[in-house]
This record gives sequence, C-alpha cells and structure tokens, in this order.
Amino acid sequence: MPSSATPANSTPQGRYQVTHYGKSRNFALYEGENLLAVTLYKKGAETLQHELEARDTVIAEQAARIEHLTAATPPGPAATRFRDRAWPEVNGQLGFFSREQKEHFTAKRRGSSRGRS
Repeated sequence: MPSSATPANSTPQGRYQVTHYGKSRNFALYEGENLLAVTLYKKGAETLQHELEARDTVIAEQAARIEHLTAATPPGPAATRFRDRAWPEVNGQLGFFSREQKEHFTAKRRGSSRGRS
C-alpha cells in the first residue's frame, strides 16, 4: 500500500530489473528491455537501480508540486515585453524625453541637420 507522501505517478515497481548479463559473471540493469548498465557486482547494479528510482521519485514529486502551484496561481495580466514595462512610451515617445529632444538626438547620431537648432 503506497504511503500518502508518495505521489501517484512515481516510479512503478518493477520498472528497473537487475539480472545476469548473458553467460558472464556480470550483472545488468534494464529498464524494460533497454540495457542501462553492466556492472561486475550485483550490489553495484542494485545501487544504480535505487538511485534511478530515487531520482524518478524526486522528478514525480516536483511535477506534482508544479501542477499544484500552477493550479493555485490565478491568471494574471497579459504578458508584456520587459521593455514595455520598464520604459512605457507616451504617445510614441519616451516619457523622460520630449519629442524635440528625441529628434535632436537621433538627427545628431545620423549626421543630418534636421532637428538641430
């Protein structure tokens, strides 16, 4: 019986299997039919199995936490670009420059005489 602390989508029992590797004295760790590792000792393969199961459990817990947080967060305002939030434009110009100052500055950079006084 699973505990209440274990998420429902954690590592299923039997996902990883440790068996002899062929006719050798080595041991293999399989995920289903996929070979993950070959070790000399059974204890090494079992250690890898426990580490992978622990990692799967952590991933499942984090996924459940993310789902919980996204469900609890109310929808906010529409996403805007950072530039629009940091430097809002008023009537097409930046708030801390007048239109004349902006034209003067851009004309100076372009090398044109337009906007110069």
